[in-house]
Amino acid sequence: FPSHDKTRTAQIEAVMFIDEYHRMNKYPPSVREIGNYMGFSSSSTAQKIVSLLHDKKLIAIDSGVARGMRVTPLGKSIIKEYMSEITE
Repeated sequence: FPSHDKTRTAQIEAVMFIDEYHRMNKYPPSVREIGNYMGFSSSSTAQKIVSLLHDKKLIAIDSGVARGMRVTPLGKSIIKEYMSEITE
């Protein structure tokens, strides 16, 4: 990730949303809920970011399972790193 880049920030915010939503609700958000949170008008845009996060190994997706996504240890460490950057 190049630091302090808008795309990076959006990706981290999506990972943070997935993690927080999962913690609060005991199940992960849908792609549509991620899109709504991110302000996307299209579910396909949300699906693209979910795919990108999966490709970067920030989230894992259990195929064939509804809402089968979770934040990986790498994703959690990126969140932690980001939070320390913004609170400095």
